[in-house]
Amino acid sequence: MIRTLLLSFAAAGLSGQASLPPPPPIPVIETPAASNIQFTVTRRTSDAHAQLSLTYGDDQEHGRSQISGPEPWAELVGLTPADLDRTPPGAVAFRLERPAGVVACSGVAGGGAATGGCGFDADEAFANALASRVGERPDERQLFQLALSDFNMDVLDELDRQDYARPDLNEVVAMGIHGVDADYVRGIAGSGYRLGSVDDLVAFHIHGVTPQYIAAIAALGPNFVRMPPRELMALSIHGVTPEYAREMAALGYAEEQPDRLVGMRIHGVTPELVRELAAAGYGDLPIDELMAFAIHDVTPDYIQGMAVAGYQNLSAERLISLRIHGVTPDYARAMEAEGVAEEGTRPPARRRPS
Repeated sequence: MIRTLLLSFAAAGLSGQASLPPPPPIPVIETPAASNIQFTVTRRTSDAHAQLSLTYGDDQEHGRSQISGPEPWAELVGLTPADLDRTPPGAVAFRLERPAGVVACSGVAGGGAATGGCGFDADEAFANALASRVGERPDERQLFQLALSDFNMDVLDELDRQDYARPDLNEVVAMGIHGVDADYVRGIAGSGYRLGSVDDLVAFHIHGVTPQYIAAIAALGPNFVRMPPRELMALSIHGVTPEYAREMAALGYAEEQPDRLVGMRIHGVTPELVRELAAAGYGDLPIDELMAFAIHDVTPDYIQGMAVAGYQNLSAERLISLRIHGVTPDYARAMEAEGVAEEGTRPPARRRPS
């Protein structure tokens, strides 16, 4: 007697429109003190900038932190590229002059690098001006962070022009740390977005929603023009690039709703997987079945293994069910040896993507 290996196909919870996940919360940043500041400067080979690394803080309260990134040599007032090649090494001093204050450093340079320590001198005029704008005076830790991020109060002017509510001091520090400047606020507004709060602006920037990204996404088609901010951010968070959308469209998944693209991206449906499944005889699968294949690891290798075990031309639903219930090619062969098998069936006619 022929017995079935398959249980009835279990619904995978993939029907209907995908529900967009909420964006991750903006991290709360506890800034270390502007104490025990150590620096390293090296030469970047990729451009004409210096690579400045700073560690600062203490072992108490908020601990130590490190930042590292490119700086134009002109910003390191008193240090030149030639100083790094001193032979023998010699003393150097430079200043990083920012609206919120000055980071003054001194140390030794030679052998391709400069190292030493720094102090921070907060700008009282900047602190007073910021306090008058946000209603709270920044402390030294906050001023140091604003200096490191080269925060300029012209972003507050742009927020006023775009009719945003006045940010509080924590939001100002977050804007500085995450690079939300006047150009970014202006660019987002020019792209058609006036967001609900400064936190939303910071979230946009953290998750890579730039004016350039907005324009490239809108060029995909009517479904992607003037999208709700949350949906636009979900596309960026989950890696739905314009290139990904165009490649999926070329494979037959054109004009999909944005949330369907997010669902495919979340569940690992790549253009490469679609092409490989088509080569294995499973082309033009509906999106729900594509996602189920990816979720349950129904790979071309699995399909080939089951075919070698005697299970050929199975429908997509049967392959998914086999995988869900742990039926491997080895298990199928073992059951075949025990006289437990199921005859393969030809797959149903392929449906165009829904």
